[in-house]
Amino acid sequence: MFSDIGPLEILTLLVVAVVLVGPDKLPGLVSDTVRALRGLRELAQGARAGLRDELPPEIRDLDLTDLDPRDPPAGGRR
Repeated sequence: MFSDIGPLEILTLLVVAVVLVGPDKLPGLVSDTVRALRGLRELAQGARAGLRDELPPEIRDLDLTDLDPRDPPAGGRR
């Protein structure tokens, strides 16, 4: 998710957070942010599962990686 953020960017974000929020409130802010991100992830997973349950079986079992146009067909070029 954050693979393109380097150590200098992380350090810069931490310094800005300490200056804006203050060192005493930073741990609470971090825990609240982590809790919110987990909640959003659970919400997205629930929505995905609900949508999958509403789809007909032939579409639900469809493997979308087979439809990737960048992937050549298994039998060679057509």
